[in-house]
Amino acid sequence: MKRLLVYSAQLLLILGISLGLLLIQSTIWRDWFGTMPAPILWIPVVVYLALFRPLFDALAGLYMVAFAVESVSAIPLGILLTLLLIQLATLTFLKQRIYWTGITYFVLATSISVAVFHLSHLILSWTFEINPITHPDLLSWLAHLLYAPLFSPLIYRVIRLVDWQERDANENRIPGVTLP
Repeated sequence: MKRLLVYSAQLLLILGISLGLLLIQSTIWRDWFGTMPAPILWIPVVVYLALFRPLFDALAGLYMVAFAVESVSAIPLGILLTLLLIQLATLTFLKQRIYWTGITYFVLATSISVAVFHLSHLILSWTFEINPITHPDLLSWLAHLLYAPLFSPLIYRVIRLVDWQERDANENRIPGVTLP
């Protein structure tokens, strides 16, 4: 029971980190840097959940992150949930095919996730929205791709400090390989 409480508290702390990053992205960034495009700071949290948490925890965390992001975004909740599920599927596929331990893999996965997010959003917008994206802001998308390797190592370190129980359990584990 104690382990379940600690595990749940760590997941809630990770979600609290995502709320703090949403605060920085949506308000503080605009105040400090003006019209410079804000990075998508909550995507590294999604990547962390997809790579280092069990599938059920990742899904629960994605839904909670989606509700938080939806409150500060113009993306409809249905499309946002679909985008996050596409990211989860992409990262799970990537993790099963290519995986190495360390922060470099997390940075690569975050960059891929940002690209998948924008492309999927464009496709889903054209498919489901009444007023789809007609003029994508390619410079902003490029800035998001450049921001991902800059901010993701710091976010990774902060989440790994909070998520010590999962970190210790997964330290020497390779996905798909069961050791005796």
